[in-house]
Amino acid sequence: ASPEASPEASPEASPATVTLEAVKLGGEGVWGPEAVPSDLSCDELRRLVAKALQLRWRAVQLAFKEQALEGPEKLEKKGLVEGNYELQVVLQDRSAEIRTIQKAITSCAKKGNVTLTEGLSDDEVVALEKRYGFTFPPEFLEFLQAGVLVGGGWHDWHTLASGSILAGSEMDSVASQIRWHCTPEEADYWSEGEWAPPEEKTVEKAVELATKTYPLIPMLSHRCTVTVPHGYGLPVISMHQCSDNIPYGKNFWDWVAKDANLPEGTVPTEWIEVPSVPWEEVPFWRYWNG
Repeated sequence: ASPEASPEASPEASPATVTLEAVKLGGEGVWGPEAVPSDLSCDELRRLVAKALQLRWRAVQLAFKEQALEGPEKLEKKGLVEGNYELQVVLQDRSAEIRTIQKAITSCAKKGNVTLTEGLSDDEVVALEKRYGFTFPPEFLEFLQAGVLVGGGWHDWHTLASGSILAGSEMDSVASQIRWHCTPEEADYWSEGEWAPPEEKTVEKAVELATKTYPLIPMLSHRCTVTVPHGYGLPVISMHQCSDNIPYGKNFWDWVAKDANLPEGTVPTEWIEVPSVPWEEVPFWRYWNG
């Protein structure tokens, strides 16, 4: 008897195709209709739209039925399966206005103390986030991609992204600030507050949460932004040895206007007055606010 033929493996089903159109809030279509596979990630879609519009992809914010389309999650998980869909798009390219603010910062600083360089590229952002293990909040990222201030306590992100300075070395200004000011050490301090269940309160656990789960990002010397929850309106805190910590701004633009002593109106009021995350809702670090 001839041997039975082994059943052929069924080919993998091709992903469904969805037809999408990106429309501004006023109803103006800016991209599409275009057919894309439903297993495309949200960020891949943002890159696709940004390329067509000749914008940085992080400047493109997409939404579907009031849910943000961002991150690695696939379109199908957001409810975009077979069919035609209209997406809302917000284009946030405020780089020209931000560079005007940055020039004002250099003018208010001591003469020649702070210089303005070109903004970070997408590749540099990826390199920096991988190097430090954090994700830039939207407002600070927008600031850095418009221009990078260097000197007077501002960190040289271009040089750090290049890899020419050994990560974590004394020459790494960002890592040094994190080590000196954003890493818990004092045993009589980390035991306070409800940042972890009592049985888990060790200095090792505090260090893990402070540097891995809820990392801070030094922006100007030891003035830091929180990174969790990820989004707009995150508060800024001045860290000092992780025990003498002072709130310096209800959000990024509030801090910029105050800390740089900018003339009133330099930073648009609507930027400062965006809904902000109050300190009592900031995980972990609200218990380390001295």
